[in-house]
Amino acid sequence: MTRGLAAWFIGLLFVVVQGRWTMQTGHWRPDVDLTILLIVLFILDYGAVAAFVLAVFQGLITGLLSVAPHGTFIFVYIVVCLAGLMGRPFFNLQEGRGTVVLVILLVLFKYGVLLGFWTLHAPQVLLTRGFAAQAFVSAVLTGLLAVPFYRVFRPLRAAAEVSK
Repeated sequence: MTRGLAAWFIGLLFVVVQGRWTMQTGHWRPDVDLTILLIVLFILDYGAVAAFVLAVFQGLITGLLSVAPHGTFIFVYIVVCLAGLMGRPFFNLQEGRGTVVLVILLVLFKYGVLLGFWTLHAPQVLLTRGFAAQAFVSAVLTGLLAVPFYRVFRPLRAAAEVSK
């Protein structure tokens, strides 16, 4: 479980650094969505409850550091977690392709949910013309990083279980 806590800390650190970077530059750029990578890792290694708790925690921290309406990112990451849990049976997550496809779809789904949420609850939010392109680039970057990310973190869990 200490590896799970380390993953939570890495996720927290990532959200803080990413939020700080976005605040300093004044705008969002395509990036790797480590939160979705962690949610899928938790779905694979720790199960639905742990992934759900991680989604709530990451959404809370992201929401506290953003100017989005309260609850936006908690809602978004809970919905993404549920989509990941529902999509898991349709993709072979032990194989690289299945993981990449699921992660890309979850990132695109996240941006779709964000777009819908902002349209309904914050119509004053102006989206740039490149929102779809940025979401696509972010999804592809995150998907391509999924396989190396899981190759690093999943063997660490297996090694920790063997040493017990």
